[in-house]
Amino acid sequence: TPRVVVHIELNGREINEIEDQVNALHSVGELPAGVQRGKRDNELQLELFANFGMAMLTGTLCVYMVLVLLFRGFMQPITYLRDDATAPREPGPKIIAHVCNDKGAWGRGFVMALSARWPEPEADYRKWHRELDGKLVLGSVQFVQVAPGILVANMIGQSGIAAVNGVAPVRYSAIGGCLSGVAAIALEHAASVHMPRIGCGLAGGIWDQIEPLVIQHLAVEDVRVFVYDLA
Repeated sequence: TPRVVVHIELNGREINEIEDQVNALHSVGELPAGVQRGKRDNELQLELFANFGMAMLTGTLCVYMVLVLLFRGFMQPITYLRDDATAPREPGPKIIAHVCNDKGAWGRGFVMALSARWPEPEADYRKWHRELDGKLVLGSVQFVQVAPGILVANMIGQSGIAAVNGVAPVRYSAIGGCLSGVAAIALEHAASVHMPRIGCGLAGGIWDQIEPLVIQHLAVEDVRVFVYDLA
C-alpha cells in the first residue's frame, strides 16, 4: 500500500496546536475514498508501550497461574534464607529436617550444629539404631521433640558414610519417602519445615535433584518450607 509521510518542524509550537490547524484544512477534512490518515510517531510509541505493558502483564499472570496450579498459591514453593537452620524464626510449630545415614554414625556435618543446641536428636538416633540391631531402614523418619513446638526429623536418606565405586551414599528415593512422612506430621501439626540443603553435604547429593523432591512432597502439599544456607 502506497504511503505518504509528512515531516513537520514544530519550531517550539505545541503539537496539538499544529494538529488543529492541519485538521482545519479542507483537503484533510475531505480525503478521497480509500485514503486514510496515519498515526503520529508519538501515538505509535504510546501504542507500542501499551502493547508491551499488556504483554508483560499477560506473562506475569501466566506465571502466577502456573504457581496456583502447581503449588495452590501465589508464593514461591521454597523460601531460601542465609541463617541458622537450628534456630528458625518462623512463628508457630516447626520441624527441623535433616538427613542421617543408616549406619548409626553421627559426628560430622549438620548434626554437629544440632547436637550443640540439643542432645536429644543424637541420643534418640543412636538408641533407635541399637534397638533395630543396626538395621535402620532407608526412607524411615524419627521425630524427636527438642522444645515446645519444635521437632527434629532424623531422616534416613543416606546409605553408608562414604561413596562406593564412585556412587555417593545419598539415596534420592529414600529422601522422597522421608519427606512424605515429614509432610504428614507437618500437616497434622500445622508446622513449617526447616532444613539445610539436605543430602548435599556428606551424602554427596545434588540439590538440583533434591529440590524437586522437597517441592513434590512438601510444598505441593501446602507445607511451608524454608531452606537455609550458612550466613
